Amino acid sequence: MTGAGKVCYIGGTLLKGGADMAEVAMGGILLAASYTDWKKEKIPNRLILMGMVPLLAAFMQSGSLRVAGYRVLAMAFVLFFCWQIYLLGGLGAGDVKLLMVLAGVCGLDRLLYIALIAFLLAAMHIFLRNLALPEGKRRRTVILAPFVFVAYALVMAGRWVS
Repeated sequence: MTGAGKVCYIGGTLLKGGADMAEVAMGGILLAASYTDWKKEKIPNRLILMGMVPLLAAFMQSGSLRVAGYRVLAMAFVLFFCWQIYLLGGLGAGDVKLLMVLAGVCGLDRLLYIALIAFLLAAMHIFLRNLALPEGKRRRTVILAPFVFVAYALVMAGRWVS
């Protein structure tokens, strides 16, 4: 869809060149975060830092300080909002950082779709798990990163198809 000098829309804002690269890299980072979250119940900070590299590359290729500023504001908003949920025990710190980087790559409008789908999938998982498992074997925590990955894949597939 985009090449080195072409322009594309990502998250409702105009970016040049590196937008698709950032989206694909974010998919790989989400996949790796899903795996480590599933196995170790922790998202390493290395993955979050790796997510910043394609984000910064897309910002530099866009050449627009306004777009970069909007994305940084989106990241700050998500960090503040999700940190409040973290303090209440509703999200893990890795999930907060992952959603923050995702806001930088996708923008706030697309992140809202991703978060809504991820939370709905997680709620269905909890419901089915509670139906299937007896009271004593139920876990209180939910590993969110795999649901975020699936939601991201669905939203990006819908974007690429249309």
